Amino acid sequence: MRDLLLQCSGLAAIAVALIHGVLGETKVFARATIEPARLRTLIHLVWHAGTVAWIGGGVLLLAWATRGKHFGWMALSAVVAMAVAGY
Repeated sequence: MRDLLLQCSGLAAIAVALIHGVLGETKVFARATIEPARLRTLIHLVWHAGTVAWIGGGVLLLAWATRGKHFGWMALSAVVAMAVAGY
């Protein structure tokens, strides 16, 4: 059960980081006017550094929960579970 919670927290960390990055680009930076262009690039890099860090943390949680084994079996199991649930 503990491994399952770690896997779920890893997947949640990755999902939230991706949502955070997309919302930042579409909602925050789309409306912001930042001058000069160098500063705009720097702010984008700093914003997405957190996204990359959270994705890395999620990957580490998944690797720790699976004890370093290949995670393809989990992805394929999720596909089968969704197919069965949709049937």
